[in-house]
Amino acid sequence: AEIDVFRLAPALLALGHVIQEGNRALHPDGPEIAVNVKPFAEGSFQVDVVLFPSALLPMLAALGPDPVQRISEILKIIGFVRGAATSVLAVIKALGRKPDAVEEVRPGEVRFTAGDTSVTTNGTVHQLMINPVFNQHIYEAYKPLEDERVADIKSFLKGDEDASSVTVEKSDIRAIRDYTTSGGPLALTGSQVGENTTDVFVQPRRGPFGADKSRWSFTMGNVPLSNVSIRDD
Repeated sequence: AEIDVFRLAPALLALGHVIQEGNRALHPDGPEIAVNVKPFAEGSFQVDVVLFPSALLPMLAALGPDPVQRISEILKIIGFVRGAATSVLAVIKALGRKPDAVEEVRPGEVRFTAGDTSVTTNGTVHQLMINPVFNQHIYEAYKPLEDERVADIKSFLKGDEDASSVTVEKSDIRAIRDYTTSGGPLALTGSQVGENTTDVFVQPRRGPFGADKSRWSFTMGNVPLSNVSIRDD
């Protein structure tokens, strides 16, 4: 079997961005994570992704007593491997689309609601789900599932496949696409509303050149951002 290199290469690049942005969001003062890919096995699309602190020796102490464990926890929170009580991918798959409401039920606990479906998760997962850079790339990482020849994408920790493997089916790609391309979740409702600021790079699509300043449209990667207001005259 073959796969278009223009589908596979962007997916691997997006995978790296997802892992690195997850690390930045959850450990802003920690070192970057380097993401390397080993050569493909002949006739196989099983890809070995190697993760390590980008400045390995001087940064080991900064990562804490067990840097491997910290990297593993980031992968679990994203949902690339099994082991966390809940994960970003698990919430998106359960909701099936962009949520209608997001509310803090108690400190450190957030509930997403889409139609008749509600999913409660922790603040760490919510932190990634409202990160626009993370959302930009998570869909791209799984976009090969839109190829009719790709049935599923499986990820796991090498040497621990049985306990850590996570499979994303072709039927899941619609939920991932709908969630990420609709601008992510709504703002938290309730008495305590936090502010989350992220620097992103966008490209203009179209804009209003009359009196209405609220109809600008941009793209962030492949994610459309519509009805954007520019306050600076």
